[in-house]
Amino acid sequence: MFESGKFLYNGFRIGRAVKDLIVVRECHSVWRLFQGGVKDVVALMGGCGTYEQAAMMCLLTSDDARIWLLTDSSDASVECAETLLPQVASSRLCRWLRVQRDDEITPVHPHIAVLPNR
Repeated sequence: MFESGKFLYNGFRIGRAVKDLIVVRECHSVWRLFQGGVKDVVALMGGCGTYEQAAMMCLLTSDDARIWLLTDSSDASVECAETLLPQVASSRLCRWLRVQRDDEITPVHPHIAVLPNR
């Protein structure tokens, strides 16, 4: 049985020890961002984020890295952030960026255009 909480979508493309890692909930957000030039981006596959995924985020980033959780404002996304951020924040600097709707997760959105991962 496939368990989405056991991996990070697009994680295989991330070089070890990146300085900034963008984390989104859905695969289609990875596609939009990647096509727009944001390369170090992974997806949780729609879940809330598991202990395994939090550990993988730390493996993919340097000790002084920043992890940017990028979600929409839905209840599921808020629950995701509240579950995932405490797991990662003890070992990495984390920032939660929230847009109104999922379709606003694009490289041209003002919140995303300033991210250092371009």
